[in-house]
Amino acid sequence: MGLLFSRRLVCAAPPSNSQAATPSVIEELKKRQIIAPDAEDYTEEDLETLVRMKKAESLGGIDFLSRKLGNIKAFTFEERGKSDSPVKLNKAGFEKYIFFLSQKAIAYFSLHHVKPKRVFNLTDIQGRKVFDKDGLLTLPGENLFDQILEKRRVEWELSGKIMANYKIKKSSLPSP
Repeated sequence: MGLLFSRRLVCAAPPSNSQAATPSVIEELKKRQIIAPDAEDYTEEDLETLVRMKKAESLGGIDFLSRKLGNIKAFTFEERGKSDSPVKLNKAGFEKYIFFLSQKAIAYFSLHHVKPKRVFNLTDIQGRKVFDKDGLLTLPGENLFDQILEKRRVEWELSGKIMANYKIKKSSLPSP
């Protein structure tokens, strides 16, 4: 199977809540169904979701969902009144995208010397969980898997053991 994504974007930390809620951000969060239609403010988690959605779109998430589902109308939207408006993910579409991407990641790790039930114990090199309690990729896990899909050299950990998508020389491993 070919690469799912054509380029890599790193999700930046969203602005803190100390910044005023701008109308354009609130409107986009509403259009994407991240916050309720009558909401007047948003959280850092809402902004992180928006950043992740935009990253997914830029990496081919719309096409990926379309290949998986065929009809994606319930998971996307287009700006009304704009003839050249790109198709964008809504919250349900992003959740479907993360589900399918997580399944692909689970399959990948299971094929690379990680027993299926241990996949959920993986962390990145900084010790951050790759999957959440629901079996979905976390933001660090998503970034790690994006790098794997791009065929970059990536390392991760399982119970203190460093693993990688390339052969690690024994001399480069830390001594016990």
